[in-house]
Amino acid sequence: MKNLSVSQKQFHTLLLFSFIALNFVSFSGQVALLCGTDGIIPLIINASVMYLFCVLLIRFMLRNKGLSFYGALKENFGKTVSVTVCIIYAATCLYLCAYAARIICSQINIYMLDKFDLRIIEGIFILSCVYAASKSFKTLSNFSQVLIKPTVFVLILLLVLCINNADILNMLPLFTSSAEQYFNTSMHLISYNFSSSFAIAFILPYVRDYDIKKGQKQLFYVMILSVIIFSAYYVLCIGVLGVDTCRSIIFPAINVMHNNVSPGILLNRYEIIIVFAVTILYFLYTALMLKSGYTAIKDITGKNTAVAVSVSVIAATLTALNDRTVGEYVASIFHIKGILGYVPIGMIILLLLSEIKERKIKYEGKA
Repeated sequence: MKNLSVSQKQFHTLLLFSFIALNFVSFSGQVALLCGTDGIIPLIINASVMYLFCVLLIRFMLRNKGLSFYGALKENFGKTVSVTVCIIYAATCLYLCAYAARIICSQINIYMLDKFDLRIIEGIFILSCVYAASKSFKTLSNFSQVLIKPTVFVLILLLVLCINNADILNMLPLFTSSAEQYFNTSMHLISYNFSSSFAIAFILPYVRDYDIKKGQKQLFYVMILSVIIFSAYYVLCIGVLGVDTCRSIIFPAINVMHNNVSPGILLNRYEIIIVFAVTILYFLYTALMLKSGYTAIKDITGKNTAVAVSVSVIAATLTALNDRTVGEYVASIFHIKGILGYVPIGMIILLLLSEIKERKIKYEGKA
Protein backbone atom coordinates (compact mmCIF):
# COMPACT_ATOMS: atom_id res chain seq x y z
CA MET A 1 0.00 0.00 0.00
CA LYS A 2 2.86 2.38 0.83
CA ASN A 3 4.36 1.95 -2.66
CA LEU A 4 0.96 2.79 -4.18
CA SER A 5 0.36 5.86 -2.02
CA VAL A 6 -0.31 9.32 -3.44
CA SER A 7 1.06 12.58 -2.05
CA GLN A 8 -1.29 15.40 -1.12
CA LYS A 9 0.09 17.57 -3.94
CA GLN A 10 -0.45 14.80 -6.51
CA PHE A 11 -3.99 14.31 -5.21
CA HIS A 12 -4.94 17.95 -5.81
CA THR A 13 -3.15 18.03 -9.19
CA LEU A 14 -5.24 15.06 -10.33
CA LEU A 15 -8.37 16.85 -9.12
CA LEU A 16 -7.46 19.99 -11.08
CA PHE A 17 -7.07 17.92 -14.25
CA SER A 18 -10.45 16.29 -13.73
CA PHE A 19 -12.18 19.63 -12.98
CA ILE A 20 -11.06 21.39 -16.13
CA ALA A 21 -11.17 18.39 -18.49
CA LEU A 22 -14.81 17.42 -19.01
CA ASN A 23 -16.78 19.83 -21.16
CA PHE A 24 -13.83 22.22 -21.58
CA VAL A 25 -14.27 22.63 -25.34
CA SER A 26 -18.07 22.89 -25.19
CA PHE A 27 -18.98 24.44 -21.82
CA SER A 28 -18.97 28.06 -23.08
CA GLY A 29 -21.68 27.25 -25.63
CA GLN A 30 -23.82 25.50 -23.03
CA VAL A 31 -23.43 28.33 -20.51
CA ALA A 32 -24.18 30.95 -23.17
CA LEU A 33 -27.31 29.00 -24.13
CA LEU A 34 -28.55 28.85 -20.54
CA CYS A 35 -27.36 32.20 -19.17
CA GLY A 36 -26.26 34.43 -22.04
CA THR A 37 -23.41 36.77 -21.09
CA ASP A 38 -23.87 36.26 -17.34
CA GLY A 39 -22.10 32.87 -17.19
CA ILE A 40 -19.28 33.91 -14.85
CA ILE A 41 -21.67 34.11 -11.88
CA PRO A 42 -22.82 30.46 -12.28
CA LEU A 43 -19.16 29.44 -12.70
CA ILE A 44 -18.34 31.02 -9.31
CA ILE A 45 -21.44 29.44 -7.70
CA ASN A 46 -20.45 26.07 -9.15
CA ALA A 47 -16.92 26.33 -7.74
CA SER A 48 -18.27 27.36 -4.30
CA VAL A 49 -20.70 24.43 -4.11
CA MET A 50 -18.06 21.99 -5.37
CA TYR A 51 -15.60 23.29 -2.76
CA LEU A 52 -18.17 22.64 -0.02
CA PHE A 53 -18.90 19.18 -1.41
CA CYS A 54 -15.20 18.28 -1.65
CA VAL A 55 -14.45 19.45 1.90
CA LEU A 56 -17.43 17.49 3.29
CA LEU A 57 -16.43 14.38 1.31
CA ILE A 58 -12.81 14.58 2.47
CA ARG A 59 -13.90 14.99 6.10
CA PHE A 60 -16.30 12.06 5.70
CA MET A 61 -13.58 9.78 4.34
CA LEU A 62 -11.05 10.85 7.00
CA ARG A 63 -13.62 10.08 9.74
CA ASN A 64 -13.95 6.60 8.26
CA LYS A 65 -10.25 5.98 7.71
CA GLY A 66 -9.43 2.42 6.70
CA LEU A 67 -12.76 1.93 4.92
CA SER A 68 -13.54 2.16 1.23
CA PHE A 69 -16.18 4.69 0.16
CA TYR A 70 -18.74 1.90 -0.17
CA GLY A 71 -17.79 0.59 3.27
CA ALA A 72 -17.99 4.08 4.81
CA LEU A 73 -21.46 4.68 3.31
CA LYS A 74 -22.63 1.26 4.48
CA GLU A 75 -21.33 1.94 7.98
CA ASN A 76 -23.11 5.30 8.23
CA PHE A 77 -26.26 4.95 6.10
CA GLY A 78 -26.86 1.25 5.51
CA LYS A 79 -26.51 -1.11 2.55
CA THR A 80 -29.39 0.27 0.45
CA VAL A 81 -28.02 3.82 0.36
CA SER A 82 -24.44 2.68 -0.24
CA VAL A 83 -25.39 0.38 -3.15
CA THR A 84 -27.66 3.03 -4.71
CA VAL A 85 -25.04 5.77 -4.52
CA CYS A 86 -22.27 3.57 -5.95
CA ILE A 87 -24.47 2.29 -8.81
CA ILE A 88 -25.49 5.85 -9.75
CA TYR A 89 -21.89 7.00 -9.62
CA ALA A 90 -20.53 4.04 -11.62
CA ALA A 91 -23.21 4.55 -14.32
CA THR A 92 -22.44 8.29 -14.40
CA CYS A 93 -18.72 7.60 -14.83
CA LEU A 94 -19.27 5.20 -17.72
CA TYR A 95 -21.62 7.48 -19.64
CA LEU A 96 -19.31 10.45 -19.13
CA CYS A 97 -16.39 8.36 -20.36
CA ALA A 98 -18.34 7.59 -23.54
CA TYR A 99 -19.20 11.29 -23.85
CA ALA A 100 -15.56 12.36 -23.36
CA ALA A 101 -14.31 9.70 -25.80
CA ARG A 102 -16.74 10.73 -28.53
CA ILE A 103 -15.97 14.44 -28.14
CA ILE A 104 -12.19 14.20 -28.19
CA CYS A 105 -11.96 11.41 -30.78
CA SER A 106 -14.20 13.29 -33.22
CA GLN A 107 -11.97 16.36 -32.84
CA ILE A 108 -8.81 14.29 -33.34
CA ASN A 109 -10.44 12.80 -36.45
CA ILE A 110 -11.31 16.25 -37.85
CA TYR A 111 -8.15 18.21 -37.06
CA MET A 112 -5.31 15.72 -36.68
CA LEU A 113 -6.06 12.26 -38.17
CA ASP A 114 -8.64 12.91 -40.87
CA LYS A 115 -7.53 9.83 -42.87
CA PHE A 116 -8.39 7.46 -40.03
CA ASP A 117 -11.81 6.00 -39.33
CA LEU A 118 -13.45 7.47 -36.21
CA ARG A 119 -14.18 3.99 -34.77
CA ILE A 120 -10.48 3.08 -34.90
CA ILE A 121 -9.51 6.28 -33.08
CA GLU A 122 -12.22 5.67 -30.46
CA GLY A 123 -11.10 2.08 -29.98
CA ILE A 124 -7.46 3.08 -29.47
CA PHE A 125 -8.43 5.91 -27.10
CA ILE A 126 -10.76 3.73 -24.98
CA LEU A 127 -8.32 0.81 -24.80
CA SER A 128 -5.52 3.22 -23.78
CA CYS A 129 -7.75 4.65 -21.05
CA VAL A 130 -8.74 1.15 -19.89
CA TYR A 131 -5.06 0.21 -19.69
CA ALA A 132 -4.26 3.39 -17.71
CA ALA A 133 -7.23 2.77 -15.41
CA SER A 134 -5.96 -0.75 -14.70
CA LYS A 135 -2.90 0.85 -13.10
CA SER A 136 -2.83 2.38 -9.62
CA PHE A 137 -4.00 5.86 -8.64
CA LYS A 138 -0.32 6.62 -7.99
CA THR A 139 0.50 6.01 -11.68
CA LEU A 140 -2.31 8.37 -12.76
CA SER A 141 -1.16 10.93 -10.19
CA ASN A 142 2.45 10.80 -11.41
CA PHE A 143 1.27 11.26 -14.99
CA SER A 144 -0.89 14.24 -14.05
CA GLN A 145 1.90 15.89 -12.03
CA VAL A 146 4.25 15.74 -15.03
CA LEU A 147 1.71 17.12 -17.50
CA ILE A 148 -0.20 19.73 -15.48
CA LYS A 149 2.27 22.62 -15.95
CA PRO A 150 2.80 22.28 -19.74
CA THR A 151 -0.94 21.74 -20.29
CA VAL A 152 -2.00 24.81 -18.31
CA PHE A 153 0.81 26.80 -19.99
CA VAL A 154 -0.50 25.84 -23.44
CA LEU A 155 -4.07 26.83 -22.51
CA ILE A 156 -2.87 30.21 -21.20
CA LEU A 157 -0.61 30.76 -24.25
CA LEU A 158 -3.48 30.08 -26.68
CA LEU A 159 -5.67 32.46 -24.70
CA VAL A 160 -3.06 35.24 -24.96
CA LEU A 161 -2.52 34.63 -28.69
CA CYS A 162 -6.24 34.76 -29.50
CA ILE A 163 -7.42 37.50 -27.12
CA ASN A 164 -6.68 40.28 -29.65
CA ASN A 165 -9.57 39.03 -31.80
CA ALA A 166 -12.06 39.31 -28.93
CA ASP A 167 -14.45 42.22 -28.64
CA ILE A 168 -15.24 42.76 -24.96
CA LEU A 169 -18.42 44.63 -25.95
CA ASN A 170 -19.89 41.26 -26.96
CA MET A 171 -20.17 40.55 -23.22
CA LEU A 172 -22.69 43.39 -22.84
CA PRO A 173 -25.29 43.79 -21.51
CA LEU A 174 -24.57 42.13 -18.16
CA PHE A 175 -26.93 40.96 -15.39
CA THR A 176 -29.89 40.43 -17.71
CA SER A 177 -30.54 36.81 -16.68
CA SER A 178 -33.24 35.84 -14.22
CA ALA A 179 -32.63 34.11 -10.88
CA GLU A 180 -34.02 30.90 -12.40
CA GLN A 181 -31.47 31.05 -15.23
CA TYR A 182 -28.62 31.53 -12.75
CA PHE A 183 -29.91 28.57 -10.71
CA ASN A 184 -30.38 26.26 -13.70
CA THR A 185 -26.96 27.11 -15.16
CA SER A 186 -25.26 26.61 -11.78
CA MET A 187 -26.96 23.24 -11.28
CA HIS A 188 -26.00 22.21 -14.81
CA LEU A 189 -22.32 22.95 -14.10
CA ILE A 190 -22.48 21.34 -10.66
CA SER A 191 -23.89 18.15 -12.16
CA TYR A 192 -21.00 17.92 -14.64
CA ASN A 193 -18.33 18.54 -11.98
CA PHE A 194 -20.00 16.12 -9.59
CA SER A 195 -18.24 13.09 -11.13
CA SER A 196 -14.83 14.79 -10.86
CA SER A 197 -15.40 15.74 -7.22
CA PHE A 198 -16.74 12.31 -6.32
CA ALA A 199 -13.46 10.71 -7.42
CA ILE A 200 -12.05 12.06 -4.13
CA ALA A 201 -13.80 9.25 -2.28
CA PHE A 202 -11.88 6.61 -4.23
CA ILE A 203 -8.47 8.34 -4.34
CA LEU A 204 -8.30 9.56 -0.73
CA PRO A 205 -7.69 6.12 0.87
CA TYR A 206 -4.40 6.07 -1.09
CA VAL A 207 -3.29 9.56 -0.01
CA ARG A 208 -0.65 9.40 2.69
CA ASP A 209 -0.88 11.63 5.77
CA TYR A 210 -3.59 13.96 4.49
CA ASP A 211 -3.52 17.31 6.34
CA ILE A 212 -7.10 18.64 6.34
CA LYS A 213 -6.17 22.30 7.00
CA LYS A 214 -3.46 22.39 4.35
CA GLY A 215 -5.71 20.37 2.05
CA GLN A 216 -8.58 22.86 2.28
CA LYS A 217 -6.25 25.68 1.27
CA GLN A 218 -4.86 23.70 -1.69
CA LEU A 219 -8.37 22.72 -2.73
CA PHE A 220 -9.40 26.38 -2.64
CA TYR A 221 -6.52 27.23 -5.01
CA VAL A 222 -7.62 24.40 -7.34
CA MET A 223 -11.13 25.88 -7.49
CA ILE A 224 -9.81 29.41 -8.07
CA LEU A 225 -7.56 28.27 -10.92
CA SER A 226 -10.36 26.28 -12.57
CA VAL A 227 -12.73 29.28 -12.34
CA ILE A 228 -10.09 31.57 -13.87
CA ILE A 229 -9.44 29.19 -16.79
CA PHE A 230 -13.13 28.60 -17.48
CA SER A 231 -14.05 32.27 -17.13
CA ALA A 232 -11.21 33.36 -19.44
CA TYR A 233 -12.22 30.93 -22.18
CA TYR A 234 -15.90 31.79 -21.72
CA VAL A 235 -15.13 35.50 -22.24
CA LEU A 236 -12.82 34.65 -25.17
CA CYS A 237 -15.44 32.55 -26.97
CA ILE A 238 -18.21 35.14 -26.58
CA GLY A 239 -15.79 37.99 -27.34
CA VAL A 240 -14.71 36.39 -30.63
CA LEU A 241 -17.89 34.65 -31.76
CA GLY A 242 -20.67 36.65 -30.10
CA VAL A 243 -23.22 35.16 -27.73
CA ASP A 244 -25.69 34.04 -30.44
CA THR A 245 -23.04 32.21 -32.47
CA CYS A 246 -21.52 30.73 -29.31
CA ARG A 247 -24.91 29.25 -28.40
CA SER A 248 -25.23 27.46 -31.74
CA ILE A 249 -21.74 25.88 -31.90
CA ILE A 250 -20.96 22.55 -30.24
CA PHE A 251 -17.27 23.29 -29.56
CA PRO A 252 -16.77 27.10 -29.40
CA ALA A 253 -13.20 26.97 -28.04
CA ILE A 254 -11.94 24.89 -30.97
CA ASN A 255 -13.90 27.05 -33.43
CA VAL A 256 -12.16 30.16 -32.06
CA MET A 257 -8.73 28.53 -32.51
CA HIS A 258 -9.62 27.25 -36.00
CA ASN A 259 -10.47 30.76 -37.21
CA ASN A 260 -7.37 32.31 -35.63
CA VAL A 261 -4.36 31.82 -37.92
CA SER A 262 -1.25 33.96 -37.37
CA PRO A 263 1.27 34.00 -40.25
CA GLY A 264 4.85 33.76 -39.06
CA ILE A 265 4.06 31.57 -36.04
CA LEU A 266 5.92 28.23 -36.12
CA LEU A 267 2.68 26.29 -35.71
CA ASN A 268 -0.08 28.63 -36.78
CA ARG A 269 -2.96 26.18 -36.65
CA TYR A 270 -3.98 26.78 -33.05
CA GLU A 271 -6.80 24.24 -33.15
CA ILE A 272 -4.24 21.42 -33.46
CA ILE A 273 -2.47 22.68 -30.32
CA ILE A 274 -5.66 22.94 -28.28
CA VAL A 275 -6.93 19.55 -29.48
CA PHE A 276 -3.60 18.03 -28.39
CA ALA A 277 -3.81 19.71 -24.97
CA VAL A 278 -7.45 18.74 -24.50
CA THR A 279 -6.63 15.14 -25.54
CA ILE A 280 -4.30 14.93 -22.54
CA LEU A 281 -7.02 16.38 -20.29
CA TYR A 282 -9.67 13.97 -21.56
CA PHE A 283 -7.33 10.99 -21.41
CA LEU A 284 -6.54 11.59 -17.75
CA TYR A 285 -10.19 12.39 -16.96
CA THR A 286 -11.46 9.23 -18.68
CA ALA A 287 -8.84 7.03 -17.01
CA LEU A 288 -9.67 8.53 -13.60
CA MET A 289 -13.43 8.07 -14.10
CA LEU A 290 -12.92 4.48 -15.28
CA LYS A 291 -10.70 3.74 -12.29
CA SER A 292 -13.29 5.22 -9.90
CA GLY A 293 -16.11 3.38 -11.68
CA TYR A 294 -14.15 0.11 -11.48
CA THR A 295 -13.71 0.57 -7.75
CA ALA A 296 -17.40 1.30 -7.21
CA ILE A 297 -18.51 -1.78 -9.22
CA LYS A 298 -15.95 -4.01 -7.49
CA ASP A 299 -17.05 -2.81 -4.04
CA ILE A 300 -20.69 -3.61 -4.84
CA THR A 301 -20.20 -7.00 -6.57
CA GLY A 302 -17.03 -8.14 -4.84
CA LYS A 303 -15.86 -9.44 -8.24
CA ASN A 304 -13.42 -8.26 -10.90
CA THR A 305 -16.09 -7.80 -13.58
CA ALA A 306 -15.64 -4.03 -13.71
CA VAL A 307 -13.50 -3.89 -16.87
CA ALA A 308 -15.87 -6.04 -18.94
CA VAL A 309 -18.93 -4.11 -17.74
CA SER A 310 -17.27 -0.73 -18.36
CA VAL A 311 -16.07 -1.49 -21.89
CA SER A 312 -19.45 -2.99 -22.84
CA VAL A 313 -21.43 0.03 -21.63
CA ILE A 314 -19.08 2.53 -23.30
CA ALA A 315 -19.03 0.59 -26.59
CA ALA A 316 -22.84 0.37 -26.61
CA THR A 317 -23.16 4.11 -25.94
CA LEU A 318 -20.67 5.07 -28.64
CA THR A 319 -22.33 2.76 -31.17
CA ALA A 320 -25.85 4.03 -30.48
CA LEU A 321 -25.19 7.77 -30.38
CA ASN A 322 -23.62 10.17 -32.86
CA ASP A 323 -21.58 13.31 -32.05
CA ARG A 324 -24.46 15.68 -31.38
CA THR A 325 -26.79 13.09 -29.86
CA VAL A 326 -24.31 11.87 -27.25
CA GLY A 327 -23.80 15.47 -26.09
CA GLU A 328 -27.54 16.19 -26.03
CA TYR A 329 -28.24 12.95 -24.15
CA VAL A 330 -25.62 13.60 -21.50
CA ALA A 331 -26.75 17.23 -21.20
CA SER A 332 -30.37 16.11 -20.73
CA ILE A 333 -29.62 13.71 -17.87
CA PHE A 334 -27.47 16.34 -16.15
CA HIS A 335 -30.05 19.09 -16.62
CA ILE A 336 -31.79 20.39 -13.49
CA LYS A 337 -34.96 18.59 -14.64
CA GLY A 338 -33.07 15.48 -15.73
CA ILE A 339 -32.30 12.17 -14.03
CA LEU A 340 -29.16 13.32 -12.20
CA GLY A 341 -29.98 17.00 -11.70
CA TYR A 342 -30.39 16.80 -7.93
CA VAL A 343 -27.96 13.96 -7.14
CA PRO A 344 -25.10 16.33 -6.11
CA ILE A 345 -27.42 18.20 -3.74
CA GLY A 346 -28.64 14.88 -2.33
CA MET A 347 -25.05 13.82 -1.65
CA ILE A 348 -24.27 17.14 0.05
CA ILE A 349 -27.29 16.61 2.33
CA LEU A 350 -26.12 13.07 3.17
CA LEU A 351 -22.62 14.32 4.01
CA LEU A 352 -24.03 17.18 6.11
CA LEU A 353 -26.15 14.68 8.04
CA SER A 354 -23.03 12.60 8.68
CA GLU A 355 -21.19 15.74 9.85
CA ILE A 356 -24.03 16.68 12.22
CA LYS A 357 -24.21 13.11 13.55
CA GLU A 358 -20.46 13.10 14.25
CA ARG A 359 -20.57 16.44 16.07
CA LYS A 360 -23.57 15.29 18.10
CA ILE A 361 -21.67 12.18 19.20
CA LYS A 362 -18.67 14.30 20.22
CA TYR A 363 -20.90 16.73 22.11
CA GLU A 364 -22.66 13.92 23.99
CA GLY A 365 -19.26 12.34 24.77
CA LYS A 366 -18.04 15.58 26.38
CA ALA A 367 -21.27 15.93 28.32
